[in-house]
Amino acid sequence: MRASGDDILVAAKEGIFRLAESKLEPVSLPLEGLENRVELQKLVNDMHTGQFFGSWFYLLVDLTAVALIALSLSGVYIWYKPWLARRKARLRNAAHASRTAAAPMAAEQRETVGTRPWPAV
Repeated sequence: MRASGDDILVAAKEGIFRLAESKLEPVSLPLEGLENRVELQKLVNDMHTGQFFGSWFYLLVDLTAVALIALSLSGVYIWYKPWLARRKARLRNAAHASRTAAAPMAAEQRETVGTRPWPAV
């Protein structure tokens, strides 16, 4: 048993219907100040497609999409620029270390422990 006022709404391609007392009735939404009634399905569809808000809404949605694309691209750029600089520095330091480690030292360049401090690189 169902309590009174407890209805089920059914959405179909033809519109929205209320199942009340084993009967399907179309649902309409009254708007204040207008004599005619707007069907709920048409209102939901118009809001979803943007027709409810007018033609300026399409421009607003397009500008929002362009802003999201610009933010995505600038985020990748902001991440890539320092990453590339760190990578180049890492490669440069590795190349410098391999050059200095591989070069043989002359006898006068070799030091014994504790005689003088290491030269700055």
